Amino acid sequence: MAEPGNFDQQMQFLQASFVDAHPLDSTEVRLEPSGLHLRVLMASTLEQRARGLIGQDLTRHDAMVFVQPVVSPATFHMQGLDQPLDLAWFDANAIFMGSLQMQTGPGRYPIPAFKYALEIPPNKITFQKDDYLILP
Repeated sequence: MAEPGNFDQQMQFLQASFVDAHPLDSTEVRLEPSGLHLRVLMASTLEQRARGLIGQDLTRHDAMVFVQPVVSPATFHMQGLDQPLDLAWFDANAIFMGSLQMQTGPGRYPIPAFKYALEIPPNKITFQKDDYLILP
């Protein structure tokens, strides 16, 4: 089956193709220096990062962590999601670099080079410049 051409069709294809084939790991990370513990879904493969939170239920998790294989820029989207999300990104040492709020709809959010990104419901955390993640 050929992959559909437009963005909406691609997202539907990803959701249908990868939800069952590429389950997400669940783990805990810590945000320091606050000591905040977060139960997260980890998206570390290309397929998991492409799907993101599409079709996922965050009722038992606080957030999703995206893990890039190398430090590089990426573009995030909110297609297929029904609530805004905060996005924070971190360098190769898991040190906080920046954050923004993503709105639902067709918008795209280009992020400068990062190693880890955290998608979390809006206004749950106020990130500080000295924040960093402790990952498993």
